[in-house]
Amino acid sequence: MPTEEEFLSKTNEIFALNLTRYQLLHLRDVMSVMLPSDMRETISQALAKVGNRSMVEQVLWNKIVKLCIEADVPVGDVVPDYIVSISAPATLGVFELQADPQYVEEPVNECENAFSVECSEDECQDCDECECGKKECESEET
Repeated sequence: MPTEEEFLSKTNEIFALNLTRYQLLHLRDVMSVMLPSDMRETISQALAKVGNRSMVEQVLWNKIVKLCIEADVPVGDVVPDYIVSISAPATLGVFELQADPQYVEEPVNECENAFSVECSEDECQDCDECECGKKECESEET
């Protein structure tokens, strides 16, 4: 596999791709699937923006349109529009993300409590385990 530098040094090479009418029609449709937010951008255009290849995408689309015209494959307003949309309730799952190998979990001080509140002297006692020396409430709820 070439490095990115090697790949980019060969950007002007031209490759041939032979397509049937159905393959060209499919490529035309794939390139024109719209995103649902405002239907002003295709998936292809959005992907090109992310990769800083908007001009490449535009040139490719122009080539596809030219080939479609030469092959009598419909283009423009006479072809159906496609859009990405939710067609069923989303299925959610819980997955573990790959942990950061540099992450070190800090030890939890058992005396600390996320719901602790500052109390008056008579409700609290000193906690020997706390480094800060603060007092934590140890009164029981009734």
